[in-house]
Amino acid sequence: MGRSLFLLSIIYAFAIDAAFAQNGALYQYSTVNALLAGYYDGDLSISQLRQHGDTGLGTINGIDGELIAVDGIFYSIKSDGKAYVLDDSTQTPFAVMAFLQEGTTQLLPADLDYKAMCRWLDPLLAAPNHYHMVRIEGRFSSIKVRSELRQTRPYRPLAEVMKTDQRFYELSEVTGTMIGFKLPELMAGLNVPGYHFHFISENRLQGGHVLDVKTQSGEVRINQLGRFTMDLPEGTEFEKLDLSNKREAELRAVEQQDKQ
Repeated sequence: MGRSLFLLSIIYAFAIDAAFAQNGALYQYSTVNALLAGYYDGDLSISQLRQHGDTGLGTINGIDGELIAVDGIFYSIKSDGKAYVLDDSTQTPFAVMAFLQEGTTQLLPADLDYKAMCRWLDPLLAAPNHYHMVRIEGRFSSIKVRSELRQTRPYRPLAEVMKTDQRFYELSEVTGTMIGFKLPELMAGLNVPGYHFHFISENRLQGGHVLDVKTQSGEVRINQLGRFTMDLPEGTEFEKLDLSNKREAELRAVEQQDKQ
């Protein structure tokens, strides 16, 4: 009898964990401060990452472009502005994932730039201290995106890389998908507080990290996420990083550049 109860408790625990993974769980690999410090080679594969979500963003080793996951397919938007489907063996130094749920939906108004779009989204996020994933299927008069050149060792801090190795693209009259997260201030140091969006075109050929938009129409889906799990990289390189420094100014320079 005792053994049966023990086995049932294990099965129940696995079932609960699976339910959390499929409903309302934000997963993150590594920290944004590690990325800012120049940690660009992680040990988590896309195959492992997809176990934690079908929707998300991040980058791949060597920061070789902007990662976006849509409908369980993982892409890297390289420095040429083009999207490439990622092999399961590709590894990431930083990523954020969740399983997209039905959530709440709203129609996207026209004529919003990036800042106005974020202000419009704010009242729709009913729990400001929770995590939120946002998927926008829309038509845009214009959308400004960026990616960056693949880096080689010795790696420079990310803010230095962005001074010289960013590439900007402006797409006009384009339809596509924006994947983003709105994270609370309690995530400072771990991730990017506020909004962070990546974009991929409907034909899955172009995209990047979103810097500005001009909306036409679309639909917004919002998932509120109440659980957070994080895995850290293994190995001495990560352990040698000094992650005690506050890097708010570096983060603003990296994330908010050209969002005017």
